[in-house]
Amino acid sequence: MHYPEIIACVNNWHKKPLEPHIRHSHACEVLAFLNSKRPGKRGFPATLANLRLIGARLTESDVQTCKSVVANRVRVWGKDDRMRSYIRVKTIFNATNFSNYVAELNDEQLS
Repeated sequence: MHYPEIIACVNNWHKKPLEPHIRHSHACEVLAFLNSKRPGKRGFPATLANLRLIGARLTESDVQTCKSVVANRVRVWGKDDRMRSYIRVKTIFNATNFSNYVAELNDEQLS
């Protein structure tokens, strides 16, 4: 599925270079997915800081895992007014947080 944000993000790749081993389109795809899960909210911009955080997690996991983590955080935090504000790039894709969220996904799959 292609989101307009992915196309715009990828078209601007030369302005925001990521490390060579990270596919810019994958980071853009994950960012667009996160933005799509925040209806009624302004989306997170495709800034170098946001794309680097997502890109760093893509070095240790894949696009589907990143999307699963986002979907899980939305499911867990989305109905809680206090926690909903943490559905953001810097919280979800922080290295320590992300590894904990992936572990939670794995635990849920085992139970």
